[in-house]
Amino acid sequence: MSSIYSFVWTDEAIDNLNGIINYLEQNWSLKEKSDFFKKLEKRIGIIKQFPEIFPKSQKSNDIHRSVLTEQITIYYSIENQIIKILSLFDVRQDPSKLKI
Repeated sequence: MSSIYSFVWTDEAIDNLNGIINYLEQNWSLKEKSDFFKKLEKRIGIIKQFPEIFPKSQKSNDIHRSVLTEQITIYYSIENQIIKILSLFDVRQDPSKLKI
C-alpha cells in the first residue's frame, strides 16, 4: 500500500536532525547510532503511511506529535496531501525553544 502523501522536511527539522547527528557522532557507539536511525526511519514510514495516527499537539490543532524516544519528539503537519516534518525536538530543552 503506497502513501498518497508527499513528504518534506523543513529547514528547522533538518537543522534539528543535523544537531542530533553531531551529538550521536560524539557521544554514542555505532550500534546506538544505527538503532536510533532505524527507529527514526521506521517512525517516518509509519507517519507516511498513517499520518493521522499520532495525536495532535497541544500547541496547535494543525500539528501532530510523535514521541520517538524519551528525549526526541517529532512534530509534523499535514497540508494538502503534504506531510511536513517541522521539528525533531529534544524535550530536555526549554519548551519555548520549540519553533513550530
